Amino acid sequence: MQLETDRLIIRSANKSDVEFVADMQTNEGVQRYKGGVCGSYIETLSILKNNKNPLKNYFIVLLKSENNPIGLVLFIENEYIKEREVSIGFIPSYCGKGYGPESLSAVREWWLNENKVNYMFATVRPDNEHSISMLEKVNFVYVKKYKDNFKPEQLLYKYVRENI
Repeated sequence: MQLETDRLIIRSANKSDVEFVADMQTNEGVQRYKGGVCGSYIETLSILKNNKNPLKNYFIVLLKSENNPIGLVLFIENEYIKEREVSIGFIPSYCGKGYGPESLSAVREWWLNENKVNYMFATVRPDNEHSISMLEKVNFVYVKKYKDNFKPEQLLYKYVRENI
C-alpha cells in the first residue's frame, strides 16, 4: 500500500524499516501515551528481525520534502473491543504540525475500503490531549471510557462513515 497526501507519503513497512520501527517503539517521547516503552532498542530490534512477518500491519509515514520517515501507523488488535484499532505515532519534533490528522484521514479511507467496513476504532489515554484533538478533527466520536487489566484507563473513539 502507498498513499499520498499534499505533504506525506504513507507506505507499507518493509524489512529496511525495522530499525526505524524499533526506534519508534522504544522512544520514550513516542511511547509516553501508549503505555510506555516495553523493552530496549536491541531487544525490540531482535524481535522484529527474528519474527517471520513483523511489519505486516505497520505503515511508515514519510515527509515528502525530506523523503525520510517521521511517523508510524499501525493496526493492532484491541482485546477489549475484539477488533483492530488504528494507532499513530510521530517523532516528537514532528508533532503539532498537522501530520497526524493528515495521515489518519488518508489511512482511514484506505482501511475502510480495504476491509469493506464503514467504521474504525482508536483508543487514547485521557491525558493525551493532542491525540484526542487529532481524532476529533477527523470526525472520530467518543464512545466510552474503559480500563483493561494491566492497562491505563483508555478512551474509546469510533469513526463511522456514511453508507456509500
